Amino acid sequence: MKRRHCKIVDIMIVFVIICFFPAVASSYEKEVDAISRSIGERIESLGKKKIAVVDFTDLQGNVTELGRFLAEELSVSITMNFPNLEVIDRTHLKTLLQEHALSISGLTDPSNVQKLGQIAGTEAIITGTVTPFGDNVRLTAKVIATDTAKVIAADKIDIAKTKAIEELLTRGIASETKLEVTTQTAVTPSETEAPQATSTHKPVTVATPTPASPPPWIVESGIFTFEYLGGYFDGDRLVLDVAVTAQKDTRLRIHRSAYTRLFDPGGREYRTSAAQIGSEYDAYVNVQKVENSLVSGVPTRISLFFNNVSQDLRWFTLLEIGYSTNGSIINVRFRNLPLRFAWLGVNVQDLTPEMTEKFGLQEVKGVFIANVTKDGPADKAGIKKGDVLLKLDGREIFSGEQFLEEIRSHNPGDVVQIEVWRNREIVVFEATLG
Repeated sequence: MKRRHCKIVDIMIVFVIICFFPAVASSYEKEVDAISRSIGERIESLGKKKIAVVDFTDLQGNVTELGRFLAEELSVSITMNFPNLEVIDRTHLKTLLQEHALSISGLTDPSNVQKLGQIAGTEAIITGTVTPFGDNVRLTAKVIATDTAKVIAADKIDIAKTKAIEELLTRGIASETKLEVTTQTAVTPSETEAPQATSTHKPVTVATPTPASPPPWIVESGIFTFEYLGGYFDGDRLVLDVAVTAQKDTRLRIHRSAYTRLFDPGGREYRTSAAQIGSEYDAYVNVQKVENSLVSGVPTRISLFFNNVSQDLRWFTLLEIGYSTNGSIINVRFRNLPLRFAWLGVNVQDLTPEMTEKFGLQEVKGVFIANVTKDGPADKAGIKKGDVLLKLDGREIFSGEQFLEEIRSHNPGDVVQIEVWRNREIVVFEATLG
């Protein structure tokens, strides 16, 4: 029997949009596919690899229900038609826009386009407008390079104004519902309570609830979010990697040695011999800290080095990191985590009702495989981008978060059975987790 261990969320991608009429499929799919191929080919020809699709607006710059729906569909179409392009999760993109006080209409400003490119790590963004035009709706899409803020591709299509399209038009400007998430804070009394995270989307009922608090590998402390990434041995040194993301531009200082330490299951304590934040590294005995400037919203890797740790270590009971930004030292603690997490090598998206209908599924169940890591466990097993993952070891999957939690409940090296939906039939694979 496999032991269930703690879980990690790699990279999780979530799509949540409005429920829609089946009849809309015949009125927009061909047109959206055509424009996705047109601009996608142009993007690839220019050597761009990572893009984002923002909500389409009306001519006044307002995000509409129809504009949001068509942007969602275009994002999915590009993902399916161009395997070499990486499309940023649109929910994550919305969060970045909110955190940095950027609006969709504000992306007409070149400086805002460049800023979005920096914080999201994208080389281009796709914007557009949706305008009623007689018996049709005119969709105009533009591709803007984030380094120059110049338009590098554009196209337009007319979509027939069906009853379903009319329904979305009547809904007008999109409403956004804030979703509060309870967060976990660091354990020392001196730190500031972490702000609540918010998400802005229309809720869709799913079979598994979203956890109210972060998993144990994520600790939110003040303006920082720390995420344990895993560890490895570099020669005779143990290296533990942690990603830290700040809510505003600031300097972060890691206090090593006495304030940053590791405990193994046997109760033995190890002190850091060196630490690194991004490019800044310190291993001097007489200097017990390392610091670096963090850019708001950009994850920065922290590497912690420990000597004389047994190569047989698989778990630790406590990782304590001492940090400060302007004042007293705060301790962030990760408890009872594996040294290395299990890994399948896929990025997944939650299914929408529209995607479910497109793939010929009977219910909203499973997750869409948006990317497969080359030579990763999934790739070696034969799983492909565009598959819909239905079951993992006989357990039905309803969300990306649930899927990744199931993966992380196994050990590296475990063999799992994966059931996918491909070309309207079920295909079963066995994968050895990394």
